[in-house]
Amino acid sequence: MENHYFITSTAYSISERKTKKGIVYDVIFRAYKDINGAPIQKKLCGYETRRLAQRAHTDFVTRHCTLIEKAPRPDKQRIIYDDAYNQWIGCAEGSLREGTIYSFVSTFKTFITPYFTKKNLATLTKNDFYEWQDTLWKLKKPNGELYSFATLKRVRLYFNNFLNWCYRRYDIRNILASIPIPKRNEAQHEMLFWERHEFEQFISVVDDIKWRTLFMTLYYSGCRIGEAMALSDNDYTGKSLKISKTLTTKVRGGQRYLINGRKNKRLLEVPLPQKLIRQLDEYLEWKKQHNISSKFLFGGDAPLAHTTIRRKFSEFASAAGVKQIRIHDLRHSYVSLLIHTGANYTVIAELIGDNKEQVVKTYGHMYPN
Repeated sequence: MENHYFITSTAYSISERKTKKGIVYDVIFRAYKDINGAPIQKKLCGYETRRLAQRAHTDFVTRHCTLIEKAPRPDKQRIIYDDAYNQWIGCAEGSLREGTIYSFVSTFKTFITPYFTKKNLATLTKNDFYEWQDTLWKLKKPNGELYSFATLKRVRLYFNNFLNWCYRRYDIRNILASIPIPKRNEAQHEMLFWERHEFEQFISVVDDIKWRTLFMTLYYSGCRIGEAMALSDNDYTGKSLKISKTLTTKVRGGQRYLINGRKNKRLLEVPLPQKLIRQLDEYLEWKKQHNISSKFLFGGDAPLAHTTIRRKFSEFASAAGVKQIRIHDLRHSYVSLLIHTGANYTVIAELIGDNKEQVVKTYGHMYPN
């Protein structure tokens, strides 16, 4: 005997899906297995045309569903925050990168879970969320400073993602979405980068071949630090770098690091200037003479520690007498170099592996009117 369902509306959506045999269409709609239960997402799959999918929905609703006026009342539910959070993280583990989940877990542990632990999400009021937000905006770091507005917005974004999931899963309205974000006046952080002469001044004091090669690679290829740390000797072709993966140290379970594919999963092959090619050739010969593993281009058997890289970068910048910038700002410096050589948005997007819109948004101000 087939299951019977309850629905509050005959609304549905049709999604297109590619299969080995061609395009098929799936029907998706909300239903309840129990008159007082939580909603589920019902899916009817694999129809050759949209019209067939529509007919399938009409037939299913007619034969297997009862239309009710109102959804089960959320106040009859008992959805404990801790249980919902654990389910949410469990679902995320199958679809999100480890670094993203790590960020979720650490953010909730610090800013959200202490306030909402053991509470019933179905009975929370707007005032509960206002009180949490007021507390968050007054929260201070261990050094006594307030958290930045960017950090607070990220906390709200993560919490909002969780509450939207709860709405889809349990039909509990996301009250936070209706609460405005408080404003905070902060000085805007200017994008920092080195012009070519500043980088030349910096690299002139870097006398260690490993650090010299790493910093030149970051400056003359524009790759991110995680991408550089994931490189192996084999990713260097003699003329270009093949960038297909990235390394993160934001890993749960005691692991030191994890290597994932790039965000957009696309192989990026970056052509290199002769100056960097000569440096990499010299560096690989040095590694060979010292019998250093080719597993990681920078590090050997294991990648260099990010904290060590940042410390050495700052030390060399101080020794060179140039302004302090972040490691990631070498990527901005690379884009600045490209702009001053006449590269347009499309070329830059191709070289750094971003889309054109993101390049315009991030670097458009660098172009003359």
